[in-house]
Amino acid sequence: MNRLKLEYLFQKYINSASPAEVDEFLLLIQNFSDEEILALLEKAFNESDVNEKYFSEERSKELLQNILDSEEIVKEESLQKVIPIRKKIQWMKYAAIASLVLIGIIVGILMNNDKKTVTTEIANIDQEIIPGSDKAILELADGTVLDLNNNNKGDIFEKNGLVISKTADGQIVYNASNSSGGKNTSFAYNKITTPKGGQYQVILPDGSKVWLNAASSLKYPEVFTGNERKVELQGEGYFEVASDKTRPFKVVSKGQVVKVLGTHFNINCYDDEPLVKTTLIEGLVEITENSNHSSILLRPREQASLGNSHKFEIAKNNIESAVAWKNGFYRFQGAKIDQVMRELSRWYNVEIEVENKSKELEFWREIYRNSSITDALEILSYFNLNYKVEQSKENKKILIF
Repeated sequence: MNRLKLEYLFQKYINSASPAEVDEFLLLIQNFSDEEILALLEKAFNESDVNEKYFSEERSKELLQNILDSEEIVKEESLQKVIPIRKKIQWMKYAAIASLVLIGIIVGILMNNDKKTVTTEIANIDQEIIPGSDKAILELADGTVLDLNNNNKGDIFEKNGLVISKTADGQIVYNASNSSGGKNTSFAYNKITTPKGGQYQVILPDGSKVWLNAASSLKYPEVFTGNERKVELQGEGYFEVASDKTRPFKVVSKGQVVKVLGTHFNINCYDDEPLVKTTLIEGLVEITENSNHSSILLRPREQASLGNSHKFEIAKNNIESAVAWKNGFYRFQGAKIDQVMRELSRWYNVEIEVENKSKELEFWREIYRNSSITDALEILSYFNLNYKVEQSKENKKILIF
C-alpha cells in the first residue's frame, strides 16, 4: 500500500501536488531504501513517452526550480527536528537525481518536437466530466419516489409506524415501530438505486449497513419479518450485516445467493462484468450457485468468482482492491484496461471506448475517487495509455488508444 501511495504522490509531485501532498511525500519517502527510490525515479523516466509533451516549457522550468528548491528546503532550520541528518543528505541526493530525470524528459521532448504529439483535448472537461457523489432514488412500496440528491435531512417519510430519516452525512435510516420477528408472508419492498456517477449508504431496518457503488440498486423489505432477512442486489454493494443468529441474512445477486449471520463483505455483480465477485473481509459466508445449487464456504480475506462455467473459484489476492471503492479510492493491481475503464465510466458517468491495440494494458495504481477525470487519466497515462476526449452538445466520450 505504501509503495503505491509513494508512486502516486511522486506523480502528483512532478505534476501538480498540493502543499499537503508535498509534505506527505517528503515524510513517506523516508520509509524507503536508496534502491527503491532510485528505482522509482528510473521508472518515471522510462515510462515517460517523449512523443507526448507532458510539460509545457513554462511548467518544465517551474518544476525544475521546485526540485532544486527542495534541496534548499531540507537545509532549513525548521526541518532539522523532523528529518534526521542522514535522511536530509539522502533527500538532497534524490532531488538532484530527480532533476536529472526531469532534464532527460525535457531534452527528449525537445529532440522529438518534430514528431506527432498526442492531443488529449481536455479543455474544460473538468467542468463537464466530474467525479461521482452521494445521490440516489428511493422507491417505496406504495409507489412514492424520493429524490435523495437534495440537501434535506431529518425525517423524509413517515407512514404506518415506518419512519425513514436522512442523516446529516447523507445516510438513509429506517425505524419501524411495528417490526416483528414473527412469520409474515406479506412483504412491502423498497428499492434504492444509484445512477452512474452516484453512490449511497443505507442503514436497513435490522441495523445492517450497505454502501452502494455507482449504477447499482438494492431491493429490501420495509421491515424484516419471518425467519430470514433477504435483499436483492444489482451492481456493487459493501455489506456490514448486523448479527442475528436466529435469522440469517441473504443477498440474492446475479447467479448466486450469499448467506450470512453477521459479517463484512463486498459483492460485485454488474451485468457488464464477466464475473460475479464476492469478497469476504470478516466472518463466514456460504455462497450458493443458482443453477446447480453447489455451495462453498468463504473465509476472511478470500474472494469467490463465479462466471459462465457456474463454478466458483477462490483467490486470496486483490482483497484490498475489491473494497477500496468503499473507502474513497480505486486500487488497481494488474487490472486489465477494460475493467479499469468500466469502473471509471460508471463513476464519472461518461462513455469510454478502448481501441483494440490498448486491450493488453495492465495497471498498478491507486486513484482517489474524488480526483478529476483529467487527474485520473494522467495518472494512468504513465502506463503508455493515450486518450482524447470527444465532446458535443449531445454527449461526451473518451477514446483510449
